[in-house]
Amino acid sequence: MIRRLFIQSLWRSRVCDLARYARSGQGLMLRYHSVCADAKSRPDYISASISVPAKLFEQQVSRVRRKYRCLTLDEVVDHIERRRPMPPRSVALTFDDGYLDNYQYALPILAKHRVPATIYLVSSTLTENKPVWTSVLRYGLMNSPLERASLPDAAGVTSTVVLEDSAQRDKAVRHYTNVLNILSARRRDDLLAELLRQLRVEHVPDAAHWFLSRSQILEMMGHGVTFGAHTLTHPNLPGIDGAEARREIEGSRRDLEACLGTPVQHFSYPNSGALYPHFDDAIESHVRQAGFRSAVTSVRGWLSETTNPFRIHRIGVNRARSGPSDFSIWLERNRLFPAGERLVPAREEA
Repeated sequence: MIRRLFIQSLWRSRVCDLARYARSGQGLMLRYHSVCADAKSRPDYISASISVPAKLFEQQVSRVRRKYRCLTLDEVVDHIERRRPMPPRSVALTFDDGYLDNYQYALPILAKHRVPATIYLVSSTLTENKPVWTSVLRYGLMNSPLERASLPDAAGVTSTVVLEDSAQRDKAVRHYTNVLNILSARRRDDLLAELLRQLRVEHVPDAAHWFLSRSQILEMMGHGVTFGAHTLTHPNLPGIDGAEARREIEGSRRDLEACLGTPVQHFSYPNSGALYPHFDDAIESHVRQAGFRSAVTSVRGWLSETTNPFRIHRIGVNRARSGPSDFSIWLERNRLFPAGERLVPAREEA
């Protein structure tokens, strides 16, 4: 409590007043994933740490609406392309992956407060009804009946994995996310199928149980939600073959435009686990050549008129930062004093 009061007094100080004046032409882009029913919810297809309870999400959206200038992604990109400073206290909201709960819980709140948002879709969830591999992996490890399993890695070397409690299962998820992340789609799917077999998980829900459908997306578009591409299958793009990376980028735009009947102009680089850089110069070049207007990263930083439109910084929101007071302080701290760019951001859980 003493620490919080000290921080709150600091934010009201002259030092922060000067910082606010200096940052008046800069903004923030927030990066969400999932919005769950309540604080007790622990989805078995996504880490609870990046699934924000609906009540807290509404408090955040209400705060942003009252205290900041909410921009659409197109408005952000327009300011960057025209080299115009962002409006004072600008904030834009984005979601990665396209989870069903974005429709169930996030949309009513966004619509109620008239706050725009952008959601980046993994196109195979729509075109093949195929859930993202990160969700399949987590579901398998969380629902395995085993307390120990002998599981192979990418080289075929088998080791014993302990699954006696949720913390150990979480650890296994992080480990195998990094193993699978840099494999080609075919190798990744083959190894994932073998992991599920060894874990004795015989059934995995299809994409419709966890991810947005076409009809839901079209309804959300009517409420001012913008949709972008997040690759075909959510690989680590720098870690795979260049030709496959181009297919992942170009194919996601092509398939989404065909499915939704509207131009898809914005892209998000997938980031699973953050053990590896999730974009580089070559990948940025592929995104530009694919015809996108912008691309967002998982790297912390400001929005400004000098931002590279294909390396837009975002600030990740997780459950630990969801309380109203914590969120407000955290948001201002990032707006005034964000970290510099790193190609490998702080660890993100799948």
